[in-house]
Amino acid sequence: MEFDRFNNAIYTAEEIVTQLKASSEWSDFTFRFDMSNEGNKTLLEWVIEEKLGPDPDLDDYKNLLKAVIAAGGVVQVKGQQYEFETVPEPEQIVEPEVVPTDRNGRPLTPAQIAWSEYRTFSESNTMEACRQRAKTDAGYGSFFRKQYERQTGEVADAAENLNTKAPQAEQIPGNVKFMSERIEQQFLSDYAELLAHFSSAAVVEGIASFLSMNYTTAELQTAPVTPGAYRKMLALALMTLLNRNALEPLTADLNELAESDLAKLRKETGIDVELIPAPEPPAPTAEELLAAEVRSDWKQLSSDQLRKKKANSRAYSNMLEKLANDGILESSVTSLRIAGS
Repeated sequence: MEFDRFNNAIYTAEEIVTQLKASSEWSDFTFRFDMSNEGNKTLLEWVIEEKLGPDPDLDDYKNLLKAVIAAGGVVQVKGQQYEFETVPEPEQIVEPEVVPTDRNGRPLTPAQIAWSEYRTFSESNTMEACRQRAKTDAGYGSFFRKQYERQTGEVADAAENLNTKAPQAEQIPGNVKFMSERIEQQFLSDYAELLAHFSSAAVVEGIASFLSMNYTTAELQTAPVTPGAYRKMLALALMTLLNRNALEPLTADLNELAESDLAKLRKETGIDVELIPAPEPPAPTAEELLAAEVRSDWKQLSSDQLRKKKANSRAYSNMLEKLANDGILESSVTSLRIAGS
């Protein structure tokens, strides 16, 4: 190791890589993305080369890894969008004990089970005990920070300007910032029910990271003043983060309003529209119900019974004649029966 004239350590590229692979950022990155995959190795090299440039320091590498994680592993390099392959799910070993389920009877995921345990621990221990566990348990630490954010509101508001938060957008013109803030506020408002199920800080970080990893500074500066362009970026970012499981839900299930927002987001982006539930058929009208009753009576009741129902209801009589005239009542003696009544 060498030192500069101010006695600051100068690390070689090899030393920086060694420190990086010993960091928590590298652990988080390799926990999510499979670095035994040759494609991932090549993609990471491309991202480092294009996003960091020459002579990056250790913090540059760490911030880049955090941004890739927050963006769901979706990056734009060499003029094309790529996705890091995630670590394969381990084979599920069937255990004899009963697996906890949600209210719909579906088995909870390991993350949801852990969240339940974290919540129980937090509710039954002191704040100091929670802080101590958060220091040594990465999973609980993430849960603890998110809960603290929700209760205190001390972390960035979800309406924070996402465009100016993107690392490469150093100098955003005033008019661009104003327009992007208006678009963001409307977007977040449109999907408020869906976003309520996630940490606001995680949503902000995820969308901002996705923008920074997939668009150039020029694109981020022109999109807010191009009709529909910036809104499309935000929608694509959120949909991608959800599909890549880059946002950890705060609850086991989305409520009905959040599901409605998710369907709306799928329509807006055109992604996974086939997963949108079919709408409930409209309730039959009074006229449709009466027509069904007449058709059923025509098959089952005698002429006398039909005559009595006609006499007791003008609406019934009119419907009977209408269906007969339209040829819907299947009988060769329809006209005789109606005339005889």
